[in-house]
This record gives sequence, C-alpha cells and structure tokens, in this order.
Amino acid sequence: MPPRAGYFFLSHFSGDGKPEEAWRKILEANPFPSVCGRVCHHPCERDCNRREYDEALAINSLERFLGDWGMKKGKPFRRREGKRREKVAVVGAGPAGLSCAYFLAGKGYAVEVLEAMAEPGGMLRYGFPPTGCREES
Repeated sequence: MPPRAGYFFLSHFSGDGKPEEAWRKILEANPFPSVCGRVCHHPCERDCNRREYDEALAINSLERFLGDWGMKKGKPFRRREGKRREKVAVVGAGPAGLSCAYFLAGKGYAVEVLEAMAEPGGMLRYGFPPTGCREES
C-alpha cells in the first residue's frame, strides 16, 4: 500500500472504533488487505518515520485486521463509479491481475479475467505452503 493511502487515517479510525471508514480507505489502494497483512514482510515498518516519535506503525497487522474485519462483517468492496461501454480482458488471475480487474471494474469497465490454472490466485494460491494463504477449513 503506497504511503499516500493514508496510514495515519487507517490507524486513527481503526483504533478509534471506526473501522468501516478505515476499511473503505484501505480499499482505495489495496483490494487484498488480509492477504498483504499475512504475507508481506513489512519493510516499510523498518523505515517508518513514526519511529522518531515512538514506534513504527504496524502496517501488516493493521491491514490484516481491517481485511479480516471487513470480510467477517460482509462489508462491500469498492462501488462501481458508473458503467462504461468498453470491455477489458485481464490475463492472469494472480494478485496483479485480480487487482487490475478490481480497479477497472470499480471504474465501470466490464472485466473478464482469463486464467490458465484451475483456480484463481496465482502465487497466493500455488506459491505458499498449505499453512500460508490457503482457504481455512
């Protein structure tokens, strides 16, 4: 998630009892906050300028919390901004392809995702051991 996405906003509202606002904000930049919170090695925390004040913001924990919270509560993802005539095909249903499709659909494009594997997810599905990002039983 890029720095301009508003980490302070996310931290403030998720800790201030307003996770829905933080959920909507994080989805502006990251359609997979739960996954990122689980698999990212969070190098940004090492360089976080908040460390000069007290401690680095725990970005991966924050993303994981917000992603899990939104899915558990059945919160909607990004709303469509209208409908466009153009159609877009996205090749590959890995994290990049699914992110691309998510943002294009949010802009109103009709999106078809093409995937060679049996299931979507790319490296998130096929690149991690069963204890990583696989579906929970």
